[in-house]
Amino acid sequence: MPITFALDRVVTSNIVTLQSVTDTFSLDGQIAWKVDLTLPVGTRTIYFTIIDSATGRTVSTKAYAADAGSWTYYGKTSLVSEPGTYVMQYSLDTGLIGEGQFTVTKAAPTEDPNAGCDPSYPTVCIPPWPPDLDCKDIPFTNFEVDGLDMHNFDGDFDGIGCESGGGGGGPKPTKKPNNGGGGGGGSNCDPSYPTLCLPSSPDLDCGDINARNFPVVGRDPHGFDGDNDGIGCET
Repeated sequence: MPITFALDRVVTSNIVTLQSVTDTFSLDGQIAWKVDLTLPVGTRTIYFTIIDSATGRTVSTKAYAADAGSWTYYGKTSLVSEPGTYVMQYSLDTGLIGEGQFTVTKAAPTEDPNAGCDPSYPTVCIPPWPPDLDCKDIPFTNFEVDGLDMHNFDGDFDGIGCESGGGGGGPKPTKKPNNGGGGGGGSNCDPSYPTLCLPSSPDLDCGDINARNFPVVGRDPHGFDGDNDGIGCET
């Protein structure tokens, strides 16, 4: 007898109906199956076996007393722990009475809920700069700020962005203004620091500015990138 597989099964009044019949499943789902016998069985032993088709290895096997008068055997569970193609066998004592093949694919990838979120704002999801956003552009207030804060939501540097009491959103001297063009900013912004607006002189040290871990290109007149890896004032 062939074994039939599906995504689910319904059992009513000893009648088993398979729902969404298929032989391909995802590793993170369950497999329903049904085998109809030609004869009622009882007082004998049923062997239920799963075999890896590629290697012939027996993945699992179970033995139990056959139900007297039963014509149908069925179940629903996660049968295997790895992707692959498998054979399910039902045997009565030593004789094969049902067999079927099914395939299990890798579990569907889960989407990262933080994809596209700036890590400077760990408790809310705000897109990274650019474009520059202001507090009026987002639906959040009083959220944690940790990092570069390229949107300048934490104007008073207390670690809280867009404070409802008015603490956020003020100007930050080291932030590059949103001029729409990128690279170089205004006339007083040195192009070596494309995400900041810093003058070429007088000479500044990392302790003189609030930014950390920012990109550095070109001549780097302030020497922020001492190891020449393209990152200035690394923490």
